[in-house]
Amino acid sequence: MSEVLSLSDPIPASPAQQGVWLTDRLGPAREAFHLPLRISFDRADTSALHRAVTAVTERHPALAARLVERDGRIWQEPATQRPGLTLLDAPGDEATLEQLLDADAARPFALETGPLSRFTLYRRPDGSSELLITAHHSVFDGNSKDVLVRDLAAAYDGVALPASPAAAPAGAAADPDTVRRAAAFYGPRWAAATDPVLPGTLRAPASSTGAGESVAWHLDGVEAKELTAAAATVGTTVFEFLLAALHGLLRRYGGEAVPVSVPLSTRRPGLDAGIGMFVNELPVHAPAADASQPFAAFAAAVRTELRAGYPFRAVPFGAAVPALEPRLGLTAVSLGYRRRGPDPDFGGTGARISWAVHNRTARNTLHLQIVEGPDASGGAVDFGLQYDPAVLAPDAARRIAGHYRTLLAGAVAAPGTPLRDLPLLDPAELHAVTVAPNATSRPYPADRTVLDLVRAQADATPAAIAVSAADRRLSYRELLDRVDELTAALRAGGVRPGDLVALHLDRTADLPAALLAVLATGSAYLPLDPGYPAERLALVLRDSGAALVLADREPSPAVAEAAPAILRLPAATERAPERAADTAPGPDDVAYVLYTSGSTGRPKGVSVGHRALVNLLTSFADRLAAGPAHTWLGLTSLSFDISALELYLPLITGGRLVLAPEGLAVDGPGLLALIGAEGVTHVQATPSGWRVMLTAGTGLDALSGVTGLAGGEALPLPLARTLRGRTARLFNVYGPTETTIWSTCAELPAEP
Repeated sequence: MSEVLSLSDPIPASPAQQGVWLTDRLGPAREAFHLPLRISFDRADTSALHRAVTAVTERHPALAARLVERDGRIWQEPATQRPGLTLLDAPGDEATLEQLLDADAARPFALETGPLSRFTLYRRPDGSSELLITAHHSVFDGNSKDVLVRDLAAAYDGVALPASPAAAPAGAAADPDTVRRAAAFYGPRWAAATDPVLPGTLRAPASSTGAGESVAWHLDGVEAKELTAAAATVGTTVFEFLLAALHGLLRRYGGEAVPVSVPLSTRRPGLDAGIGMFVNELPVHAPAADASQPFAAFAAAVRTELRAGYPFRAVPFGAAVPALEPRLGLTAVSLGYRRRGPDPDFGGTGARISWAVHNRTARNTLHLQIVEGPDASGGAVDFGLQYDPAVLAPDAARRIAGHYRTLLAGAVAAPGTPLRDLPLLDPAELHAVTVAPNATSRPYPADRTVLDLVRAQADATPAAIAVSAADRRLSYRELLDRVDELTAALRAGGVRPGDLVALHLDRTADLPAALLAVLATGSAYLPLDPGYPAERLALVLRDSGAALVLADREPSPAVAEAAPAILRLPAATERAPERAADTAPGPDDVAYVLYTSGSTGRPKGVSVGHRALVNLLTSFADRLAAGPAHTWLGLTSLSFDISALELYLPLITGGRLVLAPEGLAVDGPGLLALIGAEGVTHVQATPSGWRVMLTAGTGLDALSGVTGLAGGEALPLPLARTLRGRTARLFNVYGPTETTIWSTCAELPAEP
């Protein structure tokens, strides 16, 4: 029941109350301002509870207040009715009761009529009950919970409550000099602020949202004591240590200037026993820090940044940084912390208090609510990571909560650990991301070489076309005949097993034959792209120790001077050559040597063995279900390792290799015409190469049946979406030369 009151004693609303009133009037997720509190009783005297609620609401006028607008100003004044205790029968099903409690906590308040608190007791047949207290944030804050419960317990036990605390003043507007200094402090920081980078986001992080969920966990008394000791060791409070851990997590995720807003108390002496809204939300910006900085030093920097804002704790942020739109949460990520008092005794009721009841709303993307218990109760700490499910999937929120908990535990255990080395993943997730996805081991012919696989395919399909080039086509039989012919020429030129043979060749049908011929001698090859600067080719040639250069035309003077010997590519003959005595390589031998770009210094040679190459090729053959119906475009320069995939994969699976002529890689219309004319089914290119094709303007239909591989550069999401829409399948691949072409591979969905 509610008691009718007369209207009297209006007081001006504080700036914080005015901000809540305005945001509430604009209507986004009004229940986000509801602060619920729950007390579970084994037994309760409803008459005593009635009297206690009346006593508490009489002592604290804010609980029976309303906010009204008059002449452009907002006033707090008594509502026409004082809140009383409402008695309801609890349903027999506990799940249904929980739903009723959630719905009750979300039931809207009308600021203009009030009252802005309510007390509902749900009674079970066995005499137990649930008391739900819900107050509006415009007249209530976290510390008000302690005051309310303490006074409610005293009144329940028949103790006369003290006289009402002095009415909370609205708080005079901060003096102009303080506002100017606040603007100088916060303005540049706010201008440089960035959005958080969070794993598993469904859309951009937000500072104003709606329905919310929560992930809860708990530190027991022992863990809480360890946290307190660690904070003392690094010279921070527990709150500062916890805030530093959150900033550290956001930094580890990739954020650089991500602010975390915190509600700071504005209670002044004499208001400790009062109920009202005595907080001001202000951002704490991440301090500049190197990832190698110890966490202790990072926490000290966070402490310094936090305390630098304390002189402005009473300045509304909108006064320091004007033109902010009304929002539920100041920033996308926030942290609320308070240390509560001891649980008061509701004499003989078996009362259990739930101090941190989630109101089922999200005030922003992530809000970490922390309540530290008193030492008398073991000092346990309750955490609730409240999140917006429209921005973060539940699994992602649970992961973030786990990351924070793991990083915090690491910082507590060893505060001197560099921020970058603190653990993030618990054992289960660590296994899931480092072991499970990499359990890609599969049987492959580790005792074979690429040459073995090509010969086996040629024996199986000798008449099938193996290579198409501008000069001619070769069947598998003709390809191996040419390989045998060139093998004999190389041996006659002095090439021996274990040598390195440099190849200075144009993109003709002889190119794959020459590669295989070098392998057949038991040697490895070193590509020298004729299109590269002669000085670089000469440097590579000298550094490599190559025994011979196989060339189909006269090399430049610089290359000729660096070459120990030059063998001109012999013309093909009509008669079938005899296969010489077997000096073919083994799986442990080197297949080719490629020189890195030299972007970080002098180019260095990388040796790639047969076994590693066979592993890569057979893996992709399985992944792509490669077979005789496939036609691969040989587009990449031989000096890039990815060329080996497009050259060899079709030849070991019975497919066909189409060699693109020199210069066609930068000719979008020409490439698309070749793909269409030859019926190419598989194309591998860098994102830059794919852009060349996508911007050709015409002929894009040639890609509709193509399986594409994009690698060698980052694949931007907009390009991925465009390219995926044009191709039948698309794979994003990555790998350094040292790990043999590609190390990672992921197929993109139809709508990336």
